[in-house]
Amino acid sequence: MGYGSFSASLTWALGIGYLTSAYFVCYIVHLSIATGIVLSLVISCLLTGATLRGTRTRRPMTGHTQEARVYTYLRAAALCCAALPVVIMTWMSVRSPLAGWDGWSIWAFKGVAFAQGGPPMSYFRDPTTLHTHPDYPLNLPLAESILFHLPTPFALPLATLLGPACFAALLCIFYAGLARIYGLLFAAVGTAILATIPIFVDNVPAGGADVPLCLYAGGAATYLLVCWTRGEIRDAVLAALLAGGAAWTKKEGLAIAVVILGVAVVYEVVARRRNHGVSFGRRIAALCTACAIPLPWFLFVRMQHPLPRDFDPVTVTTLGNHLDRLPHLVVLVGQQMVTWGNWGAFWIVLGCAIVWNGRRLAAPGRALAALLATQVGVYVVVFVFSNWQPYDAHAQGTLDRLLLQATPLAVLVLLACVHRSACAGAIHQTPSDGVDGVVPA
Repeated sequence: MGYGSFSASLTWALGIGYLTSAYFVCYIVHLSIATGIVLSLVISCLLTGATLRGTRTRRPMTGHTQEARVYTYLRAAALCCAALPVVIMTWMSVRSPLAGWDGWSIWAFKGVAFAQGGPPMSYFRDPTTLHTHPDYPLNLPLAESILFHLPTPFALPLATLLGPACFAALLCIFYAGLARIYGLLFAAVGTAILATIPIFVDNVPAGGADVPLCLYAGGAATYLLVCWTRGEIRDAVLAALLAGGAAWTKKEGLAIAVVILGVAVVYEVVARRRNHGVSFGRRIAALCTACAIPLPWFLFVRMQHPLPRDFDPVTVTTLGNHLDRLPHLVVLVGQQMVTWGNWGAFWIVLGCAIVWNGRRLAAPGRALAALLATQVGVYVVVFVFSNWQPYDAHAQGTLDRLLLQATPLAVLVLLACVHRSACAGAIHQTPSDGVDGVVPA
């Protein structure tokens, strides 16, 4: 993975967000399909190019010592372990397009509707369409709708390949961010850990929005850690933009974005980061760029009020009436975390690492752990408001995908715990200072 792969991955993540958000505006103002696609592509290219240019730094030059070659071989082996699952997921996507139920009934359904000119505004307020979740953001359906203009034999596999493409982009962004903190070898090992967690094998080719959301949420957490560690404001901008992409991808993405930005603001208030020479006000302003991508959707929701499904209104009365659900929900989350077919020993290892080394974490690591705890806590509390009967069926059918969205963040916490001990061992690498620490092998 070189700088080109990182740049392409960030272009993919931000470019899709800009493209679909602009296309949604074109739909709202009733532009034709062709005009909307062309105009959205132009806007996406301009905004993505400006973002990459504004967050770019120089590429480093490094020597190639004998020791560096040994690390290069180890790094190559780890990256091959990370790449292999992506190859398998790509093959699965081509062999069985849109294999998941939600991929067809929610996301591709809307994608086809937008490919045919878009649903009428009454769709968002029609009780008969509740099974398609009209209140869900439209990042993935709008991206699929552009592909659905191609002949069907190509459209369905390409729409399904959005999942593996988003997962590959997540791995590249994850690796590039970690390389700037821990060095290339440790970043490669961390990326391999993330890539080989079993739950991704079935979810990536399923055609749902959980993996694209994982890209944005995981990328935001990665660059928030980079910002906290290295103190560069450009990383705060990238974290905020990716958090905004999460809010534009799925309904729970808004909660994830709020948690990420909330923890970031608290961290800045507590730390102030005076030693890096960037003012508190500039950092908070950088985080405000999170509104850039999802703003059209926020305004649309404010005006149209799409009908929600699955949850009662979030009120103190509802919370009080259903507070007795919390203990059982905590047990359900724990049961999901030890489901071997989904996670292997990952959450068990993470728990042991936190107990073993959590108290010795530096401030960025502690903030990451607080972010993870808050995000998982939100996943528990949200089912207090579930209107399913029984509510535990709702939780059991959803918790695996919710924890999937938090998995990149959980891997970051694991690496933060393990790295403090690794630094005391035989392996010592200096994080790179170039563009996201990625240098040619």
